[in-house]
Amino acid sequence: MPVYRLGSTAHEVHLEPLDEAQGLWRLRVGDTTHTVRVLHREGARWYLDLDGQQVVVDAQWLGTRGWVTHRGHTWQAERGPRARGQGREAPGGDGTLRAPMPAQVRAVQVEVGQAVAAGQTLLLLEAMKMELRIQAPFDGVVQTLTVRAGDTVEREQVLAVVAPRDDNDQGRP
Repeated sequence: MPVYRLGSTAHEVHLEPLDEAQGLWRLRVGDTTHTVRVLHREGARWYLDLDGQQVVVDAQWLGTRGWVTHRGHTWQAERGPRARGQGREAPGGDGTLRAPMPAQVRAVQVEVGQAVAAGQTLLLLEAMKMELRIQAPFDGVVQTLTVRAGDTVEREQVLAVVAPRDDNDQGRP
């Protein structure tokens, strides 16, 4: 069962066919249920009707890991028991941020040692004419940056590492 991580919160995702011939699915994310109809697909780009609203998402899977990009935000997902806590956490849970697909680094918005908040954009990537925001998975401190603006990155390449913030150090000069 896939799990996706938004900030420091993991969400279980259930997808079940209602009418596969019509491209109709039920999507449950946590306690919220949606009806999804696949209108059209071009490679990794999906044109969907989500509860009566048309949306476009880019989705790719590599083994058990996947990435979904919508309106400049990228969510990582993982299928299988490891995502449910029977192994390591969902992607980003350990603070290691990886490229969701081959891309070019457009901007680096943080520095090593900088404190960041959950959901804060750290890097901007561009791939297939899309802007991908790489965001902090939790409140923490940027421990490592492995890329600079202009670099080309491959899927799964480590971009940055965020270490959890030590609450005992907050407020100290």
